[in-house]
Amino acid sequence: LNNSGVVDIGDLVLVAMNYGASCPQPWPVAAKSRSPGLLSAPRVSLVSQIEAETGLRAVEVWADGASAARGVDLTLRYDARQVEVVGREPFTLGRDLAGAFVARNEARSGVVRLAASLVAAARPAGERAHVATLWVKGAPGALRVERAAWADANGGVKASGGWPVWSKAGV
Repeated sequence: LNNSGVVDIGDLVLVAMNYGASCPQPWPVAAKSRSPGLLSAPRVSLVSQIEAETGLRAVEVWADGASAARGVDLTLRYDARQVEVVGREPFTLGRDLAGAFVARNEARSGVVRLAASLVAAARPAGERAHVATLWVKGAPGALRVERAAWADANGGVKASGGWPVWSKAGV
């Protein structure tokens, strides 16, 4: 849909932004007028919350510079010898993605992935957005962001990754 030659988060955003739309207007034009494009990929950080009595630890995913983002495709890697990701659908959407369409929410073989898009009626994320919370047992420091691809309302995609990104309040 966004003419990139690959089905990615940009296409998901274009569909989600236009879900329920009707003609006669061409929907890509309507989507482009809703929001400014992303100038760069938002910066992702992970924040580990205090361990609960159950032995679970909440790892929050935050993004700085996310105000123009309408969708995210996030991949985290982890060392399964040090940390266990809990749940078949391990991510709980954060307040800035509440009500988003979730295309992927899975954990397998040392990888956790979330792909989600806001719909047209959703309010845009803030400049510092709470994207999701991941529940783990063990050492949350064994998690790292492998890739984060962000899409704007125009279907434009900016990606970054390959860094361990723990905030000062982290592990």
